[in-house]
Amino acid sequence: MCLYALLLLNMPLPPKCSIPNNTETMRYTGKEIRQPTMATLQFAVSAGWQPACFGRLETASGFGWTHSTAATLQAHAYRIFDRQRFAVGTLLLIGGTLPLLLRLFRHYCNRRRGIAGTKQDGA
Repeated sequence: MCLYALLLLNMPLPPKCSIPNNTETMRYTGKEIRQPTMATLQFAVSAGWQPACFGRLETASGFGWTHSTAATLQAHAYRIFDRQRFAVGTLLLIGGTLPLLLRLFRHYCNRRRGIAGTKQDGA
């Protein structure tokens, strides 16, 4: 689990998709912008499977986002995706090392008790 966490923490992120220029309204075609948490979990579960780009947008007629709003939403979702990937990797790393540290602590305590018991028997 520790190796998987280190892999997840060191894996490069997919690049952001380009935003179409000279359009009045846009819509997202991927779920990354609306659900960055699910995109993070999918990235973590799939061992770093990367989409071609993050936050696909396409031109839309009628209702949609302006160019600046789409750029802001894409950047915000990308930051959430990056930070949650780091959080999931850190939790996996802690979850993998904590049992090892507890075993080491128990071994140290048992050894210390064993040494203290032999000193009392010899006195």
